[in-house]
This record gives sequence, C-alpha cells and structure tokens, in this order.
Amino acid sequence: MPHVTLLGQLSQEADLIKVQLEALYAVTPVFQLDMSYSSMSDRYFRSVILNFHPSPQLELFYRSAVNALQITPEEPFVPHLSLLYSDFEWVKKQHVMEGIILPTTLSVRIHEVVLMETEGQPESWKEIARFQLKPGFSRRH
Repeated sequence: MPHVTLLGQLSQEADLIKVQLEALYAVTPVFQLDMSYSSMSDRYFRSVILNFHPSPQLELFYRSAVNALQITPEEPFVPHLSLLYSDFEWVKKQHVMEGIILPTTLSVRIHEVVLMETEGQPESWKEIARFQLKPGFSRRH
C-alpha cells in the first residue's frame, strides 16, 4: 500500500499511541504533498523513493506527533513515497530510476493516518487503527 511514514520504530503499545494521537488527528486538516524528485539509497525500505517538497503542514504534523508521544527520533524526518523495497545493487536501482518519468506536478492528498504493526516483511504487517484527518482541505504546503 502506498504510504508516507510519519513515525517508525515506536516502542509504545499501540493502544497508548492511539490515545496519545487521537486529538492530533481530529484537528489536522486534510492536506496536499507535492513530489519533487526520485532518489535511491542503500536502505531496504528506501531503496528507490520519491521525495516530497518541504511542507510546513507536514512538518507541523510530524512535530506535533513527536511531542504527543514524547519521543526523540533517532533519524531526521525524510518524507517520501517508497517505490521499491530491495537489496538490489546500485546498478539495478539506477536502471529502475531511469524508468521513472515524473509529470511536471505530482501531488498526493493526505486524508488519513493508519497505525501499523510493522514487524517482519511488508506482507506480514498488520493494520491496528485508521483515523481520518479533519474534513476540509488545506492547500498550504
């Protein structure tokens, strides 16, 4: 399922995370993210990705979630859409990237948050809860 990871590797229990973030979901309006460029890395879950333009609304949403959960992320927030999970060598990833042709503008509308248990491979991930963002649409990005 295509997704943008807001926070990963959380150690709290799912029920506690749901309670801590419910108020945040209720006041965050649906918003749009604009994609900027593709890139690749040596990380399995970020093998080939589409990066997003900086978004003040997404950054605020991220910071609010970090504060609500009282955590200190170990890595910087890199909003992206993963196109390929793999251990491929760079040459093969480069071949994949050469096939990516982005239109002049490509956007996604973020309208919900899904809490997932992500132990193991993606096919074994489990949905824990799904929350709709506040109705209405914010074009601020």
